[in-house]
Amino acid sequence: MTFDDEPEWLELRERLRRTASCLEAKPEDAIADLNAELTSLLQIDWVGRLEQLLSGDSLFAIKVRARFRNDWEDKPEPVNTIVISQEETLEFLEYLSEYGF
Repeated sequence: MTFDDEPEWLELRERLRRTASCLEAKPEDAIADLNAELTSLLQIDWVGRLEQLLSGDSLFAIKVRARFRNDWEDKPEPVNTIVISQEETLEFLEYLSEYGF
């Protein structure tokens, strides 16, 4: 599929919008459906709110905080996964702006 195939992109956009409308009610199902639609373009690992990344206890949030502090690679368990302090927040937001790229 290319941008030249405009009807296909318009259809994809509509399918993505329908799927995205289910994110709050059934996030895991919606992410799986989005990833199925976007297989050749990108994949989504997590959807949530900033507060969850700053202080949440999900494995994804813990990994992001540990990676922010360079404390994840080559270790059986991350050590420095405490919540992001107010003093760290701006630097953490900058880190998030490039996360995954």
